Amino acid sequence: MNTDVKPAVLLPTFAATDDRPVTLGVLGGGQLGLMFVHAAQRMGYRTAVLDPDPTSPAGLVSHHHLLADYDDAQALASMARLCDAVTTEFENVPAESLRVLSQRNPVSPAAEAVAVAQDRLVEKAHFQTSAAQSAGAAAVGPVPYAPLREAVDLEAVDASLFPAILKTARMGYDGKGQVQVASREALAAAWADLNHVTCVVEKRLDLVAECSVVVARGRDGACVHLPLQVNTHVGGILARTEVFSDNLDADLSARAIQAAEAIAETLRYVGVLCVEFFVVKQGDGTLGLVVNEMAPRPHNSGHYSIEACDLSQFDLQVRTMTGLPLSEPRLHSAAVMLNLLGDIWLNTGELRTPAWDHVLALPGTHLHLYGKLEARVGRKMGHLTITASTIEAARQVAEEAEHGVGEPPRQPALPLLEEEVGGVAEAPGLQEELRGPHPLAPGQGRLRRPGEEAPGLPFGKEGLEGAPHQGVEADAPLPPFQKQVLGVREEEGPFLLVHLPEEGEPGGPVQDLLGQGLPQVGEKPLGALQGELGPQALAHGEEDEPQPQGPAPDEA
Repeated sequence: MNTDVKPAVLLPTFAATDDRPVTLGVLGGGQLGLMFVHAAQRMGYRTAVLDPDPTSPAGLVSHHHLLADYDDAQALASMARLCDAVTTEFENVPAESLRVLSQRNPVSPAAEAVAVAQDRLVEKAHFQTSAAQSAGAAAVGPVPYAPLREAVDLEAVDASLFPAILKTARMGYDGKGQVQVASREALAAAWADLNHVTCVVEKRLDLVAECSVVVARGRDGACVHLPLQVNTHVGGILARTEVFSDNLDADLSARAIQAAEAIAETLRYVGVLCVEFFVVKQGDGTLGLVVNEMAPRPHNSGHYSIEACDLSQFDLQVRTMTGLPLSEPRLHSAAVMLNLLGDIWLNTGELRTPAWDHVLALPGTHLHLYGKLEARVGRKMGHLTITASTIEAARQVAEEAEHGVGEPPRQPALPLLEEEVGGVAEAPGLQEELRGPHPLAPGQGRLRRPGEEAPGLPFGKEGLEGAPHQGVEADAPLPPFQKQVLGVREEEGPFLLVHLPEEGEPGGPVQDLLGQGLPQVGEKPLGALQGELGPQALAHGEEDEPQPQGPAPDEA
């Protein structure tokens, strides 16, 4: 093959110029990579996945799986030789890796576009630029915000932004790295808890709805889009997407689509791009639109397109990579998409298999399980798409499906059980991300202060290390920062009970679920913690894509 010039169109042939099949590569082996691989293979392409996880869903089904970190020079060289075009399944892949691959291969999206999405401040600046260069409906700006890089920026934050949401500029996804603050004093405290990393302060708006638009733009500038999607988030994680004709005011829908296309155009973007918007109530009582963030890849909210459209977002991803014509996707069915989190495997206190036979007996129900080997609270294990002739029919089936799989009612992360044990109600399962799954049935033990014995309860030195731990040897020592329990006392309300490392014990400060350092206290009211860190600071969650491994990767 001539490595200097790539053809404008990469056809799915088994007789490429060097007598090998055309191969499409993807950085990242999670569910988005999996669905991309399926779409590419269905069209006759070979696929290659670069991912450090030997059990990654996409790696297990791809023709080639390069088992290495995303910044591994040898693996990147192998990827460049093997592939005819390369994409990424998530924005946290190092932008420099994309630049390296682009020296030999068409890479979409380009490193420069991914780098914009990796920094919230850069991203918002681009939204402002796009709005300024657009006219009419496409001129949709970002949420009012202020940068927070240095101490002097604290006083510069306009008072009109409060109450606000503090977000880390980098490494934020699914509600992680976000803290609600009501005042400048609370902002200073929350920023300190975030170790004074660069952040953005966003005004908390009166939200009416959340929506998103998936667009696909080719190298020739052609741009198409999926129908507008209306989304519901719970605990910072997408829970539900609904798509049907007239699901939003026609004017707002048109504005969102035009703004998303304008954002792609001003980036000179190539590939699939999802732009998220907020529908907000304006001062005069009318509804307005602001752009929240973008994802330079297919998106969780676009999964419904596999069944409900004649072209899915992953079909469009393949076409943008290969230079094939882009056709406007057509919605042929109303659809409801439900995320399936690890909670439904664990919400009885022990690992169980949901009743898929019941669910799949329902009309128009399509099950996608991603092949992840371990269920955890907040982890995206799969999704259900329900299609029907009307949204009312789809909603009815979706409700039955949720009941069938044992999906708990849609509510904020870390709900507290009403059933009390010895005057204490336990958080369900107690499956904190950092500690891993350790289901506890209601009635098994009770919460105690640090240093007290807690037999059979994964808290305290002896209680944790001596208790059975799924995926870990029963007597395997676990680091002190994993010894934390969220619970509630009848008379005192919610509190966070943490383990205090003994003198000389490794682990250092206790860590919260975001990896932030918490004060080394034995007990602290949850309300106080939420005031300091925000309710999302204690939420479970997992991003659509795997987290990068290796030295200090660029963020998305």
